Amino acid sequence: MSDTHSHIWHGTGQSLLQGMLQAIAEARTSVCLETFTFSASAIGDRFRAALAAAAQRGVRVRLIIDAFGSFGLSDHYFVGLLAAGGEMRWFNVL
Repeated sequence: MSDTHSHIWHGTGQSLLQGMLQAIAEARTSVCLETFTFSASAIGDRFRAALAAAAQRGVRVRLIIDAFGSFGLSDHYFVGLLAAGGEMRWFNVL
């Protein structure tokens, strides 16, 4: 692992989402994603699929989601990620 750090400024939300999905696709050892809001939506589905694909190729995937910010999303939504070997946890459970 390199000791260098880099910073990328994303001028739009779309650029940020694309950068995050690219980082997940290129991950070789681990992905740890913590988020306040995760929803069953087109964007959520893309992230869920990307995380599951990473887990399937042997990357350690850990997803931490705020239960308040993602209220209404069920554990069932992440069955594919868990089946692929990914981990998912809620925090701030109501």
